[in-house]
This record gives sequence, structure tokens and C-alpha cells, in this order.
Amino acid sequence: MREILFRGKREEDGKWVYGSFVPDATELRGLTVEMPGFIRNYDFKHESGCKVLMHEVDRKTVGQFTGLLDKNGKKIFEGDMLKPFDDEIDKMVVEFHHGAFMLCLYGERGYMGEGGWVEEGNYGVFECEPLSSYGDDIEVIGNVHDTPELLKGE
Repeated sequence: MREILFRGKREEDGKWVYGSFVPDATELRGLTVEMPGFIRNYDFKHESGCKVLMHEVDRKTVGQFTGLLDKNGKKIFEGDMLKPFDDEIDKMVVEFHHGAFMLCLYGERGYMGEGGWVEEGNYGVFECEPLSSYGDDIEVIGNVHDTPELLKGE
């Protein structure tokens, strides 16, 4: 059975927590109010034997575990930045598109004009491939929440 796991940054202190994602009740009713979500996990060392913990998280930071590990055995989540095949590329981000976890290459958008490459200045995704096609020779080098400067490619 595959592991279903989410992570999110706590609202109160910005620390990562891991567990089950619990959406706000307004989302469950079909409303589109931007509310925080919750990550639920368990404290098995509690005096009563087990305590359910609910952590309020910034829902923009919530990402699901892909079920894959990088070459160092680290779990890969949505929003992680990966370096595949020991390449110099450091702008590849795990995203969920079309029912699959994809590795998306970010960069300046542009087009080939008469005088060469023309930058549109619109920074974003320009290529995605299934994450599973990269095998196990990939490495987590950061994530879009803790190390966004890696996307800018100084």
C-alpha cells in the first residue's frame, strides 16, 4: 500500500508538519473562501496513549508526498526543487498536473524572433515531464517555500 502523506508550514511558527491534510469546512461545503487548512498527526507518546494533533497550516505550502525518494533517500513532495542527473539545472519543481506528479522546468518565457531569442519577461513553467520518468538519480535541493531564490537563477 502506498503512503499518503502531506506536509505544510504551521501558521504559528513556520515549521513543517507532516500528516493528513484536513481542508477547512468551508471548502467541504463547496465555497471558495481562502481559509487555512490543517495537518493532522498523532502523538503516540502522550500520557493517554495517543493524542490527535491538529496544526493550522498555510494552505499555499501544503504538498503531497509523491511516493518517491531521491538518491539520498529523502521523500519528494510537491513544491520540492530537484536536480536531476547531476545536471547544472536547478529550476525543476515537482507539481501535480493532468493526474500525475510532474517535474517542471522554470525559466524566462520568450520566442525566436528575427534577431534571435526575445525575452517576454514572463517567468514561469515552460516544460513538464512525468517525475517517474527520471528514475532514482534525482536530488532534492530545496523547495519553493524555503528556497525560492533557486527559481530565479541569479
